[in-house]
Amino acid sequence: MEQNQSDHLSNLGLELDGESRQSLHDSAKWTRFLSILVFIFGAIMLLFGIVGGARMLSAIEELSSAYRNISGLSGFILVFVILVVAIMFTVNYFLFRYAQKMKSALATENSQDFLISLGSMKTYFVITTVLSGLALLLNFIGLFAN
Repeated sequence: MEQNQSDHLSNLGLELDGESRQSLHDSAKWTRFLSILVFIFGAIMLLFGIVGGARMLSAIEELSSAYRNISGLSGFILVFVILVVAIMFTVNYFLFRYAQKMKSALATENSQDFLISLGSMKTYFVITTVLSGLALLLNFIGLFAN
């Protein structure tokens, strides 16, 4: 790439030099890679959750009647795993969408794709910030609950 090359995303009044374009391209490439890894990890997690939940249910059924009051636990764990994977997929979708739209915007100089990609990244950061805040709050509450 030429250093003096500039992209004209005229609808936005934005010009990207070669270094900026390369940085955005690299960020799109890495976010795509990471989002695909998270999708794969989520699928494996879902598979282990379903298999583990089924095995847990069969193990609880084999136990004596004294432990029958916890038979709903395996169903709860399965629902929890599905919920976590669904949230993970939803959040990760925005990261993947950022990568796809940014690559498209840089290749075609399409300002609409550029705006969509930045909006997807913003949504990703908002959701992860809220989820991180909730996790921090729950940990803080758990610290003082005992």
